[in-house]
Amino acid sequence: MYFAFAATVAIPFRGQPCRGIAKQSGLHLSKVQLPARSTLPRRYQSASSPRRASECKATLSFHLKIAAGVTLVYQTVFYICSVYFKTERLVDLAGTSNIAVLALLSLRVSRSLSARHLLVSLGITVWALRLGTFLVGRIAKWRHDRRFHQMALEPVRMVQLWSFQGIWVWMTALPALALSTARTTPLAWSDPLAVALFLLGLTLEAVADAQKEGARNEKGWPERGLWRLSRHPNYFGEIMIWTALYVGAAPALLGAGHIAILSPVVVTCLIMFLSGVPILENSANSKFETDPEYRDYKARTSVLIPFPPRLYERLPLSLKRTLFLDFPMYNSTLKKEG
Repeated sequence: MYFAFAATVAIPFRGQPCRGIAKQSGLHLSKVQLPARSTLPRRYQSASSPRRASECKATLSFHLKIAAGVTLVYQTVFYICSVYFKTERLVDLAGTSNIAVLALLSLRVSRSLSARHLLVSLGITVWALRLGTFLVGRIAKWRHDRRFHQMALEPVRMVQLWSFQGIWVWMTALPALALSTARTTPLAWSDPLAVALFLLGLTLEAVADAQKEGARNEKGWPERGLWRLSRHPNYFGEIMIWTALYVGAAPALLGAGHIAILSPVVVTCLIMFLSGVPILENSANSKFETDPEYRDYKARTSVLIPFPPRLYERLPLSLKRTLFLDFPMYNSTLKKEG
């Protein structure tokens, strides 16, 4: 213990006093390996230590369990209400508001609040208020949710729907939840990119949602405004939003905290392969499959990424499939001509 104490005292001082202490203890300074000085400020140095990373992982796991529990209770309450009133109109309200609740919860359980965490949670809350208000208003206008109307009378299918939504909520809110144990970091080169990407995505989604009904032509499909450049510009904005939130959180995340990348990945996969684009594409295909103008519209309009129609229709099919994500599944219900 004495030799360890002598070495500890000797390390911080480079002058004669430390040599005296080492000499008295019989410890040779030439055999002591002095740690390299970090160029980071002191408050950042401990953040990357193995012990700190281990503590953060355990704390993050605890916070994620709390978020899962809150989500379970939240979605269960809305499920009971939907079954009791035999309505599917609560789905979007429960989903968007639950994500905002988790973002605010992450601030409450955070070890130390940072500007980065506040901005990410604020971004999620703004997204939830904007999209939630729009969706609830649309359902009120429709008087029922066309996507889930048939499920309202089938409690078993409603259990599946609400369970799936709970998982989606929990995974989508990961950028804010992961920041609850993150380190404090200085401004990174990616931060202005994240802010710009978020604002652009939010604007794109909001404008596309506002334009959709008025963008429809006399036959029924939207092809004006942003909808002239993309068949689903609102979904592209949604993907941009959650990608931006992860990019904004990433510089402060430690180890397991990068589980937050699942947020934009899950959102993208759901939109592209499950509940977003496939459903709307198949619905439009069944309505307009015999109309040659609709086929021309699909051929010249990008499925997701906004792009000038005159240029898009000239692109080779292989490029449309890979770079622009116009997968064959979106035409699987479209009968072949001739």
